[in-house]
Amino acid sequence: MKKIYIAEDNEHNFEALKRIFAEVLPDSEVVHAPGGYAIVNMVKKQKPDLVLMDIMMPDMDGIEATTLIRKQYPRKELPIIAMTARDDAGDQERVHNAGCNEYLTKPFSISQLMEKVNFYLGQAGS
Repeated sequence: MKKIYIAEDNEHNFEALKRIFAEVLPDSEVVHAPGGYAIVNMVKKQKPDLVLMDIMMPDMDGIEATTLIRKQYPRKELPIIAMTARDDAGDQERVHNAGCNEYLTKPFSISQLMEKVNFYLGQAGS
């Protein structure tokens, strides 16, 4: 069973992602982190297989949270996929420099999401 942590302050966005994973990856365990502090603390306690990181969160943004997580786990050990409604080159560079493996702009399609998720979970082509 793959463990996926989703850092997302918007409850509706989290529920939508949870439904997608329930349908597309039924053997996955999806865990909600409602903000940046929560995801950092959760990852300290137990390493998931993948993190989906909202970038714009009120308590601690996803860039700062990713930077803190990267002190514990390098990029190749714990994939982090950034999700943001902003789409500009400066944001993409900041997200990448913080340590995110990928960058998705909201709204994204299920196929865009699952292509990246499957790649990082080692299920590409299955």
